[in-house]
Amino acid sequence: LQIDGMPDEAAWAAATPMTVFTQIDPNEGEPVSQRTEVRFLFDDDALYIGGRFYDSGPIMTRLARRDAGVSDSDLFTVTIDSYHDHQTSYRFTTNPSGLKRDATVTSGGRGDSGGGSSWDPIWDVVSVITDEGWFTEMRIPFGQLRFRPGDDMLWGIQVERNIRRVEETAVFSFTPKLERGGVARYGHLTGIRGIGGGQKLELLPYVGMSAEYIYQEPSSQVAFDNPFRSGSDYFGRMGVDLKYRLGSNLTL
Repeated sequence: LQIDGMPDEAAWAAATPMTVFTQIDPNEGEPVSQRTEVRFLFDDDALYIGGRFYDSGPIMTRLARRDAGVSDSDLFTVTIDSYHDHQTSYRFTTNPSGLKRDATVTSGGRGDSGGGSSWDPIWDVVSVITDEGWFTEMRIPFGQLRFRPGDDMLWGIQVERNIRRVEETAVFSFTPKLERGGVARYGHLTGIRGIGGGQKLELLPYVGMSAEYIYQEPSSQVAFDNPFRSGSDYFGRMGVDLKYRLGSNLTL
């Protein structure tokens, strides 16, 4: 599969799509107002998610930094309870501009600290806008998830679509507002088998640079005089991020 935003390879066509989504807002319990199709595929290394979000109206989108909250954009979210313990799950969100947002979610529906910014797995996503609506492809390496490998695994799954121009939220696994929701009310993703736990060791070297320009008034030159600063200074840094999985539920 080529992650280019268009889930049009033959493998996607052979996958059974999710097509039944139920509104939470504005018309609770009603079907999603726009045709929606979501498909799942996997290989030895990763889980692939393809979404087709047809829309008869204008698409609302905005490009933003990673993990940023965007209240004025259409959104697509997949949440995976890969342990199927009804306690913790992994959430991946994108929009028509290819926004990337990720978080861990507890049984009560709360995300991780820092507004979702403290957990940053390595995954790929591309979205495109067409005359029919917008489409997206995600690739989530199994090494970024935590699960117990088995012959035929059962994962919890929730899929959500937000159509911003009509303030609509529709989900795959529907729970009425007056009932307790959360990870325990997710649907099921079946059929993933014969995979391992992904790579145990990840090394990410990085380099960074910054520039700092300070304008000093002539009258204040004495107060700010610093022989080690010229007013136009450049700084560099480098290092390595390391992640090593000691076990199925312990990472260094």
